[in-house]
Amino acid sequence: MNDHDHYADQTPSENSASTNVDNNRLKDLEKFELLEEVKAELIKWAKNRIWFFSILVFFGLVTFVVQQFQNFFEHQYKEQIESTKDVTTRTRIVADETQKVLGDARRKTEELTSALTLTEERAARLEQLLKDTQSKQVEIGSSVEKLARDIRFQRAKFFEGQDNNQISDTASETDCTSIDLLEWLTSTKIDRKQISGCGIKINDEDFSEIAKNYGYPVAVLKAIDSVEGNNNGFLEDGRPKILFERSLFHKLTAGKYDESNPKISTVKWGGYLGGIGEYDRLSEALALDSNAALQSTSWGRYQVVGASYQRMGFNSVADFVRAMTTSEREQLEAMAKYLASLHLDIYAKNLDWKKFARQYNGAGYTVNNLDTRLEEAYLGHKLEGQN
Repeated sequence: MNDHDHYADQTPSENSASTNVDNNRLKDLEKFELLEEVKAELIKWAKNRIWFFSILVFFGLVTFVVQQFQNFFEHQYKEQIESTKDVTTRTRIVADETQKVLGDARRKTEELTSALTLTEERAARLEQLLKDTQSKQVEIGSSVEKLARDIRFQRAKFFEGQDNNQISDTASETDCTSIDLLEWLTSTKIDRKQISGCGIKINDEDFSEIAKNYGYPVAVLKAIDSVEGNNNGFLEDGRPKILFERSLFHKLTAGKYDESNPKISTVKWGGYLGGIGEYDRLSEALALDSNAALQSTSWGRYQVVGASYQRMGFNSVADFVRAMTTSEREQLEAMAKYLASLHLDIYAKNLDWKKFARQYNGAGYTVNNLDTRLEEAYLGHKLEGQN
């Protein structure tokens, strides 16, 4: 049965009620359809605008993250600022303390500088006083030594059986220390054996006195004399034994005589004539530059070079040469002073012959076994002194 038949069978009141129901159902259906349409439109609208909401959400997230990072870095920055302020404060405190310490140090330095200046001034005065004292001592020593030489000379002449009256008038009026030095060295007209106070030989008493004065065992000093000495400090004519060093003369005169006098002025060492012949070479140099010539010569028993005169406490090379002309005792004392100036006396006194020989003669000391010879000489003289 269809709907039309259904409605035909109903009464009018039933038809009216049924119609109302259908109208309501129709309205509901229309509303439903309208809602479906609205829903469809909303879905369509949402689909069309979903990218916009995504962007909003994305930017919201980015803003949130940036804000969090900003808060974090601001926190870190504030901590660093506070830490930097703290370090700066401590640095200022340390700087202030450092400035204070530097100020104190500067004041102390100024005080020390002032004290040092005062000390240097006093040291300079003391040094000058010492030099003056030493000069006086040298003068007194020279006078005493001159007197001692005269006494020894007269004693030697006495024991040789010679009477003082046999000395010539010239000799009685002249001694070795008063005659002109250059004339003494070069003249062929002087009878040097007739002049008092020259060419005096050394004796055991001299060795003992000098050993005592300079702190040597006598056997040590005699050992050095045996090996380094020439057994005789004088030639037959009474002048000291010498060797003229032409290379040293070249150096002291800046080579200005090399062309005019090549035999006595050259960079090459050697050219020795030996004995009296060395005085011919010295005389030629003396005529050119007497001071350089005397410094360029090795003198006496131990061949100490004149250029070292200051090391031995002499005021001039002429004073040194004058002493070398008087006696072998003077030559021995000069050698003792020379060794002390180079601190070689320490090795000798400690019996360290190898170091002594190397420092005194150079690396070539082994060629002639100088250290062995010195030790053997020492033992011999020590044994001799015990007998």
